[in-house]
Amino acid sequence: MTTALASTLEFLRELRLNNNKQWFEAHRVQYQAAQRAFEDLVTELILRFDDIESLSGITAKECIFRIYRDVRFSPDKSPYKINMGAGISARGKNAKGNEYYLHIQPDGESFLGGGMYIPSSDDLRNYREAVARKPEKLRKLLGDKNFVRVFGKVEGEQLKTAPKGYAPDHPAIDLLRYKQMVASLPLPDDVVTSSDLSDLLLDSCKVLKPFLDYFKEIMA
Repeated sequence: MTTALASTLEFLRELRLNNNKQWFEAHRVQYQAAQRAFEDLVTELILRFDDIESLSGITAKECIFRIYRDVRFSPDKSPYKINMGAGISARGKNAKGNEYYLHIQPDGESFLGGGMYIPSSDDLRNYREAVARKPEKLRKLLGDKNFVRVFGKVEGEQLKTAPKGYAPDHPAIDLLRYKQMVASLPLPDDVVTSSDLSDLLLDSCKVLKPFLDYFKEIMA
């Protein structure tokens, strides 16, 4: 099934070079085939997700983001995204950061990820309070051997100095400086088009779950 994603990568590669409405409409059949292959993958993941957590009632369409860009406030007026993305969770793409995010984009830009991506001010305050109170809980998650094996080190924008209200020599200052904290698994094109992609994604989501659960708990 997942080998059909070769058509998805190829369509997105062409779209990157021809990001305009005229070309898109002339190639709508190819777009529909590319989208269908991605939707089939997301559907397969949802149907097999019970070993990780229940996604009962959610559909692939509720998880997949639109390909149309919001260009109202952007200097880049390209009308279409050059990727396909899905937020896989019990609330679909509306989980506001608490989802397993799958991003398909050609030439080695695909990835599986999740974490604290665009937190609200309240979310960020809750995160810092939780870290200051019990930093060892997050450190244990980040140091888990399976997490490190699959996702390596977390990434995300950080403050250059201590956040307001925290001393520069706080024992958890390295964690408190984060404004974002995300885990990401790169997916090369040959992996995206391999027949065992769904198995790899599900195994990786199992490893990612405790990390996502941490943010769900502190931001509830």
